Amino acid sequence: MRALPLALALALAACGGAPVQVLGGPEAVGAKVLVDGREAAVMEKSVYGGGDAGPAGQVYATARFRAPTGSRRFEVVAADGRRLSSTVDLRGEAYLTADFAKGELRR
Repeated sequence: MRALPLALALALAACGGAPVQVLGGPEAVGAKVLVDGREAAVMEKSVYGGGDAGPAGQVYATARFRAPTGSRRFEVVAADGRRLSSTVDLRGEAYLTADFAKGELRR
């Protein structure tokens, strides 16, 4: 009988999905993030506080959400209609970069 509570606990933990963070430049602010064709988040404006990664005051976009594990199709759609996409085998935390200048969504 011990296996059933363990299996139930694992199933409930899996329901929450894996944490995902998508980062992008200022052109990604307001972009929709889709997972398997469904909207998961909207990229919000953030302002860098300064340090090793760049100067204080630099604007960037970020979105944080949870997505089901497994093979997932991620898309970032900018306000002007430009689309970036990538398929990711999501097994744990995922960090994606939406780079509209290079036309790529990379892990």
